[in-house]
Amino acid sequence: MIPAFIFDMDGVIIDSEPIHFDVDIQTLNYLGRNISKEELEKYVGMTNPEMWSLIKHEYNVLQSVSEIIDYQLTTRYKSDFESEYIKLIS
Repeated sequence: MIPAFIFDMDGVIIDSEPIHFDVDIQTLNYLGRNISKEELEKYVGMTNPEMWSLIKHEYNVLQSVSEIIDYQLTTRYKSDFESEYIKLIS
């Protein structure tokens, strides 16, 4: 019997980076900043708090990191997943 195993789905079975880029770009547009996907690529691999802390300072974003993340989770991810990425099977 195997006591435990490690399973890495993201990047192995699914590629979620395009979703994150879309949500990040939409969030930045909401914050009044226009940043390209290419500019966002330098943040790949960071946690959301790390990434948004850097972006906040580099692009003079007024909102707090927690406000930005809350907006993403309650607005952007929710609406994008419901409308675009998750399709109901009927």
